[in-house]
Amino acid sequence: MPSPVQTKYSAEQYALEVLARLEKNRGIARFAYQGYTQYGVAVGAGVNITVPGIITASADPFSAAQAVTPTSRSIAANTYVNTKMFVSDYTAALAGGSDSMLNDHMDTASAAVLQQIDHAFVPFFSYMTARVVANRTDALGTFKAIKTAMRRNLVPSNEPITFVMDTEEEAAILGSSVYTTPAVTGQASNNMIQSGTMSPLLGIQPIGVSDAVVTISPGTISMQAAKVSGTVGAVGALGATVVTMSGLTAGLTVKQGDVFSISGIPFKFVAVGAPVTTAASTTISIYPPLPVAVPVGAIVVFDQLPVAIRFDPYYATIAFTPKAFGVIPCELPEEGTDLGVKQFSMTDADTNLTIRATMEYNSNQAGYGAKQVKLDGLYAIGPLDSARGVLVCRKDRIEPY
Repeated sequence: MPSPVQTKYSAEQYALEVLARLEKNRGIARFAYQGYTQYGVAVGAGVNITVPGIITASADPFSAAQAVTPTSRSIAANTYVNTKMFVSDYTAALAGGSDSMLNDHMDTASAAVLQQIDHAFVPFFSYMTARVVANRTDALGTFKAIKTAMRRNLVPSNEPITFVMDTEEEAAILGSSVYTTPAVTGQASNNMIQSGTMSPLLGIQPIGVSDAVVTISPGTISMQAAKVSGTVGAVGALGATVVTMSGLTAGLTVKQGDVFSISGIPFKFVAVGAPVTTAASTTISIYPPLPVAVPVGAIVVFDQLPVAIRFDPYYATIAFTPKAFGVIPCELPEEGTDLGVKQFSMTDADTNLTIRATMEYNSNQAGYGAKQVKLDGLYAIGPLDSARGVLVCRKDRIEPY
């Protein structure tokens, strides 16, 4: 007689259930630009996406009409996420049915996938082109500083701003007296973020992510009294991930997260990899890769950190608009569905979230008729416009109340 799991669940149903949970519990990806690529993209392949055109904010009156032309951008599909779960027909039957057990499995599996997607954004945090120094005792001042910095970056006033913060900082903000007056009679103050009453007031949508905080230990090159500059010392080829520089002050350190500009390129770069000490010729690993060939003599200028955070490691979160990042779910190829294996890919039509579910029997598991369910996802995640975000730096570690 078929077991209850065999008769009730299929790979398609697993995919549907997981998609529903992914849609409900998305983190940073919910507020980023989302696209979709199909036809079996390989891990590591470049995904060409069409980025919506951007109207740059400008003081009135406008000097000229602005064309809103979509641009093509390539992002590497290298965020591969997968999780497995085992379900025994026998133990499911003993539990009086499979629903609650399978729901628990799928909730856990979905959380694992979402956490990996959120983590994929972290390397780009240091890539934001402006810095805001925050103080947890002045939450309103932090929000005002974020808005000011974003508008200075020419972000249009009607473009929504999302502030990503860890749950400890969320608790600190909710504990501020500024937000203790309910917007609706009977509404508890600790529901104000969730209900959205802070968004109309501040023009910023705060979201809590449990591990959004990134610790940054700055290099001495970003702590100087004046900006350190130099020149490109060797031709940088299109797509290069290292740049050789000349003329930098010798003996300074460049650490991962230090930001610099190169003349002729409209966005900034972030240093990655191991710390480097500057000398007559200094080679630094960078992100993103060079979008064009860079000639010898191009001017390099390193950003300065604000005095308040120069000399200690600091904690950083981000504020950004949807066009700062792109997250592109990629459809994975389906393999053979014979020999006791069933595989199925499914995409949510509204969110473009994509999951591939594989179901097979595994005789090595406890019980009999044990099913192994593997969930796979592939995402291309990368920065689209670094001017659409700011790095929010704190010297004080937010502690839970």
